[in-house]
Amino acid sequence: MEATRLRHIGWQQAVREWVSRTRPDLADELVRFFGLAFKPITYPEQARFGVHRTRLSLCVGDIWLAAFSKRIWLLVDESLRDPRYHFELAQSTERYTPLYWLVAAPEAVTEILHSQSIWTSYANACLRVLEAPISRIDIPKNQINKVRLSDLYQHSTANTEGPTLSSRGTQTEFPEGGIQELTLELRKRNPLLREQAIARYGDRCQICGFSFEELYGELGKGYIEVHHLTPLSDREGEASTRVEDVMVVCANCHRMLHRNTGDPIRPEILRESVEHRRQAGG
Repeated sequence: MEATRLRHIGWQQAVREWVSRTRPDLADELVRFFGLAFKPITYPEQARFGVHRTRLSLCVGDIWLAAFSKRIWLLVDESLRDPRYHFELAQSTERYTPLYWLVAAPEAVTEILHSQSIWTSYANACLRVLEAPISRIDIPKNQINKVRLSDLYQHSTANTEGPTLSSRGTQTEFPEGGIQELTLELRKRNPLLREQAIARYGDRCQICGFSFEELYGELGKGYIEVHHLTPLSDREGEASTRVEDVMVVCANCHRMLHRNTGDPIRPEILRESVEHRRQAGG
């Protein structure tokens, strides 16, 4: 399916159309499956979704996170030792953080949807795969006829009516579990840059001053995220990055810096906002 059509009809309809060709009885379940697969993706602007002739797939670099072809594929952080499923090592992660694919027949989708242990393992794998160097390599073939997840999400929310004012205060049950399938594009990152950034700036957020170690003790020691002052997505190709081109930030501030998709907030603006609210007692 071409990217323009995917944007036009939305990912839910695209999944239903594709699945209905071979397994119309599972169309709704597979929409829910990809919806759950979408939830742990913290950087949707780096993710791409494509509907291809032989598969649906959500990828990071050259790694499938979730896919459906003749079978269901879902990346997990360890073999769950569940005899109902087959597990295969994701060989591209073997040198870094070994991960596994849970492989199952289409009929197993209902059991998978209701397995908390599977989705917890999947969420952990999503976090770990972002740390693997292989996930940071641009794969041109993975961009063909694919749409950024952030674009699909904006499309789906823009065409969805919210609850009326009168229903918001009384509604006690909320429909969830819609589906989204993606292929991700991540720019190649150098792990040495993170090490040097921490060596220079420390592991305290340069926006709000938060320290993971102070709150979490040994568990949080040395943990911090690196923010590129010029987004890697703005580059045409590979280019050198200096330590001066990045800063260290906590996860919350990092998300806020990228809150406006495609137009990151300048760090000094966010820092001033945080300081102003603290002074005002907010």
